[in-house]
Amino acid sequence: VSIYPQAVPPDLREMLIRIEDHPCRTTLQSADGPCGIIRMIQRSVAAGDWNNARPRAQKALYQLDSLQGGVPPDLWALQSRIENHHMRSILQNAEGFAGSLKMLQHSIYTGDWNLAMEQAARVLQQLENLAAGPPPELRELMWRVE
Repeated sequence: VSIYPQAVPPDLREMLIRIEDHPCRTTLQSADGPCGIIRMIQRSVAAGDWNNARPRAQKALYQLDSLQGGVPPDLWALQSRIENHHMRSILQNAEGFAGSLKMLQHSIYTGDWNLAMEQAARVLQQLENLAAGPPPELRELMWRVE
């Protein structure tokens, strides 16, 4: 018996039931918090907004299936490179890096591997840039400002 009203289109109702029954639903809901995708789907359904609920439900199913399948090896490898990078400890408290790292961790915790891969590559590039130091023109500009 479906807990969703008959007005919910059958394809959306099926996705909602799959989300409710998914073994990783609690994990995603906990990691995503009160403003997460599952809560947004629930609000859209309650408001009768099928056009918003449907793509969110599709994304939630993608994330749930990703969580169930585990973190891909290439993402683990990037994460490991970030964790072991010699500049990481220096930047642990830097606002930009901390924000990027936090976003990466959130993407991993919520099973959004595509976004996590993009963010991991961006964080790694930040670390490499910092290890190399500022380019000469920026160093000159910094020197002039001081």
